[in-house]
Amino acid sequence: MWVIFDDQSSFTDRRGDAGCRHRIPRRALTDSAYRYIVVAPNADTMDEWWRKVSETQLDYKRHSPDFFTYAKVKPHLVVPDMKNMMFTLLHDRDSRVFSTFSQQHRTDHISGKTYYIRAKGNPKVYWSQYTDGYIHASKTCRTRFRIQIDGDDKNKVMIGEDFVTVSSATDPNSRLDVESTNALCMSSRGCRIRFSDFKNNFLAEVNGTVEPFVVKIDRAGEAWELVD
Repeated sequence: MWVIFDDQSSFTDRRGDAGCRHRIPRRALTDSAYRYIVVAPNADTMDEWWRKVSETQLDYKRHSPDFFTYAKVKPHLVVPDMKNMMFTLLHDRDSRVFSTFSQQHRTDHISGKTYYIRAKGNPKVYWSQYTDGYIHASKTCRTRFRIQIDGDDKNKVMIGEDFVTVSSATDPNSRLDVESTNALCMSSRGCRIRFSDFKNNFLAEVNGTVEPFVVKIDRAGEAWELVD
């Protein structure tokens, strides 16, 4: 769930038994009423909702990945075509019911920022560019990458359908590429990938080496996540 609060309010977050994430929205004009709990299946759905909201002319602000304020047009009316979300009006501030949540950090996927790329199933394993130019899955070193929506220089929230370019954080001319063997490497040419490829299109291929190559393998890879 997500909550939209005014700028001075605190907020929290809880992950439910079914894997849903929880936050809370509150109206920016007053902190006494019109606060909503927004339920979404996952963080990706929330980012997709925000992308659509940000493309409108409405007075909505995103202060962090899970902290929003708004005025006038209520959250459940902004993107009516997203049917996999629920918006629940909370009790007013001065009522006797007060809802609290424990906040969990999640990385803000902003185009143009730099990140480490880590295995979701094994948080000790990171992408690392070796001197051979290839990307290895390493437990001893890691490389920071800049990830940006292709052809866009705005600080947009990245969502799965976006084509993105991955480059070295220290050298913009060194870009992620895929060789004919499907191994990932860095080159001046580079290629673009979909942001959703980090979900299941890259695999640390175990081939007898201590720190294996990372390869691109469509719909048969493992999950990787961006970390600050």
